[in-house]
Amino acid sequence: MKNKLTNTYLISKSFKSYIFVSIMGLISATIGMVIDGLFVGNLIGIKGMAAYGIASPFFIFLAAISTIFANGGTILSSNYIGREEKDKVNLSFTLTCFIAAVTSIVIMFLSPFYVEWLSVILGAKGNLIPLTADYILGFTIGTFSLVFSQVLFSYTRLDNSPNLGLISVLIATIINAVLDFVFTAIFGWGMFGIGVATTIGYFFAVISLLTHFFSKKNNLHLIRFNSFKEVINILRIGLPSALNRVFTMVRTIITNYLAILIGGTIIMGALSIQSNVNQLLSSVAMGIGMTTMLLGGVFYGEEDKRSLKDLLTISLKWGLLIIIMISILVIIFAPFIVAAFGSNPEILPVATHSLRLFALSLPPSLIGVIFLNFYSSINNIYMANYIAFAHSLLFISLFACILTPFIGANGIWLCFFLGETTTILGLFILIKFKSGKWPRTATDFLMLDNDFESNIKDSFEISLENDMDQVIELSNRVQSFVDKYPNHEDKLFKVSLCVEEMVGNIVKHGFDSSKTHYIDIRIILVENDVIFRIRDDGKQFNPIEYGNKDNSSENALGIAMVRKIAKNMEYRSTIGLNNLTITI
Repeated sequence: MKNKLTNTYLISKSFKSYIFVSIMGLISATIGMVIDGLFVGNLIGIKGMAAYGIASPFFIFLAAISTIFANGGTILSSNYIGREEKDKVNLSFTLTCFIAAVTSIVIMFLSPFYVEWLSVILGAKGNLIPLTADYILGFTIGTFSLVFSQVLFSYTRLDNSPNLGLISVLIATIINAVLDFVFTAIFGWGMFGIGVATTIGYFFAVISLLTHFFSKKNNLHLIRFNSFKEVINILRIGLPSALNRVFTMVRTIITNYLAILIGGTIIMGALSIQSNVNQLLSSVAMGIGMTTMLLGGVFYGEEDKRSLKDLLTISLKWGLLIIIMISILVIIFAPFIVAAFGSNPEILPVATHSLRLFALSLPPSLIGVIFLNFYSSINNIYMANYIAFAHSLLFISLFACILTPFIGANGIWLCFFLGETTTILGLFILIKFKSGKWPRTATDFLMLDNDFESNIKDSFEISLENDMDQVIELSNRVQSFVDKYPNHEDKLFKVSLCVEEMVGNIVKHGFDSSKTHYIDIRIILVENDVIFRIRDDGKQFNPIEYGNKDNSSENALGIAMVRKIAKNMEYRSTIGLNNLTITI
């Protein structure tokens, strides 16, 4: 084994497998909105495009409602998964579904009564009011499907079915695109038809996601509840992500007003195209952020500081690599991207210029999104709320309001890069203020609670290959750890037996190929117990169920011996990995 006892193989593998599905899922969902914009721009015209942009803040508001439930519920559930509290996982899942359903149904049934005055509040004037109101009404009558699809999308990812989320949004996107054409080009329903097509697409996404909960892979169940106390935790944890959406909505209203004020439908049309492209590009940052949030919630529940540090490093490394490449492509191909939204000669050069300047803001924006989701996953609501407010509203709006009176539309185009960059500088200053030192390493950015890992007296961590020789060497290393604590000799000796039996079993039977894999081992010494954790990327195998069977094989006997030694054993398959926790 190498001198460095641990590596990032398993975290990197889980992150990369989930990041692809998350990004593709969100891009597929966003493509539906982009397709709406393409049909509006080409079939309804510049006024339709302006109405589409004016209505976008309310769609962002509905997305915020979805986010507070989806992120709050899944972060809380992932924390409970890390703590091996299965009943609380199902309780938080049940309450998330309940409050999401009630809230969305209320918004849906009241929609016919408020769409016109809402359109005026959002900035619509004259003949833009009916166009905006029609579009809002079309997608608002499907609020239940919109909100519930996001909740189920997040929970199926947590429950080891990330590909189903991708399938669901592909179904929604295809249906949305087909119905956009049918409702506008054939039925002539205009902006209302565009909204209804989105509603129907999300409905079929919900249907496809529900199939997971009737499969054998499902570990999530609706249960009876007697209290709404846990709802407070769901809302509190989901609040930063929701505020990020709400602040984005307010910022969009501000920039829309400025665009209409200085340039009318031309600048507003260019800003709508930029916003439309931003919805697609922000899916990349959101996919990376959601993956960080999902894994971070589990590691936080396990009180695993090393894994949290590695996760943050991996997120920033891969995220920046991806987003910088995308920024370069946007700058190069901006004219062709803009042309897809229509051939208006007045809008094309303005929108191309705006898109190129906007591309500069993507890297700092990604950093903000990663930290927002990371701090949400570790329940550092203070830090998460700062990023949500500064990144989505404060600095971008401030620069827009200051610069636009002096340099016109360029003030709107530049405010995104300047605002996002200032947010990251503010993060450094805030960490210096909170911790007393400037952040230089990934550990400095964690900002964990002072009592995090406070119950851990000592720990031993190692990553080893699927090699029996390394299992033998591992036993020797564990014995050296045992020798340091003579008062816990009996418990630690039992751990040594468990290590040899369970890790050896994984090496022998857990992998189908001879390719090198790694197994993460963590032994934790707490006040009265010793906790032994194993994480691997092999075949799904629950040793608890296997040990319960009437089986006289060598493996079953070994597992039965471990069960007799252990005070408790918990197995879970989540984030694409096997996780076994044994308490002695």
